Amino acid sequence: MRILIDIGHPAHVHIFKFLAADLINKGHEFHFTVRESENNSYLLNKFGFKYTCIGKKKKGSLRKL
Repeated sequence: MRILIDIGHPAHVHIFKFLAADLINKGHEFHFTVRESENNSYLLNKFGFKYTCIGKKKKGSLRKL
């Protein structure tokens, strides 16, 4: 199975790290997408997960669109 998770906050990494590690050990493919943020990238690198940056984090409602 191929699984994609979008990380919007560093807490999401902590929520999904055990699930991802377990599924990877069972042979599944796991990939994260993140918005550019020091914390998100640092945590994903620390735990050894593959991820792709999909843009910068925006402030304000109009910029998020």
